Amino acid sequence: MTIELVYLTVFWSIAYLLAIFHAVRFKRHAIPAFSVSLNFAWELVALVYYFEPIDIVWTILDAVIVLCLVKELIREKNKHLFDYCCCFLIYGVICVLCFNRPFPGQMTGYVFLSFFMDLLMAINFWWEYRKKHHINIITIMVALFRMLGDAVAWLIYRHITTVFILGSVIFVLNVAFLAFVSYECFVQKRMKRSTVSIYTKTIKEEEK
Repeated sequence: MTIELVYLTVFWSIAYLLAIFHAVRFKRHAIPAFSVSLNFAWELVALVYYFEPIDIVWTILDAVIVLCLVKELIREKNKHLFDYCCCFLIYGVICVLCFNRPFPGQMTGYVFLSFFMDLLMAINFWWEYRKKHHINIITIMVALFRMLGDAVAWLIYRHITTVFILGSVIFVLNVAFLAFVSYECFVQKRMKRSTVSIYTKTIKEEEK
């Protein structure tokens, strides 16, 4: 295993573990449901095709994330649970059909589908967090390690033109998203607390 693959394994494993911790601690998902459905489908197919130790570990971690997510969606009576199941099945079928097929640019379906999924996930994170809810230090850490994992994967396959373009777009989206959630968590919340504190102080002074 190369040093790049070690970093890739470590970064994504940390992201998964943080997502599980967030789901257990806050009863909320840190990775959007659509992204979870795509990722779990990809991991299951990768496990069947390659059956590497890391595929086993990631599939187990993904399964825990999926279990926590399904419990949350059922608890909240989310009407999109069936839609996410369909996304899982559809992307799973696409992966099965294309995983080992050659793609233009000297790459296999395995590589292309991985980066295509990462692009969809990067967009999905922006869509999920556009309402600025449940942003905290854990979701920021998930975003950080997901960004690092995607960046290492891009470095490994950057010699492929399609991957270079996709990876560059993904990296820009990930960096911008990390900056956004960090700003919302550390700057906006502090400003809101300061405003509330000043307002409360003013009210008390007027009452005196």
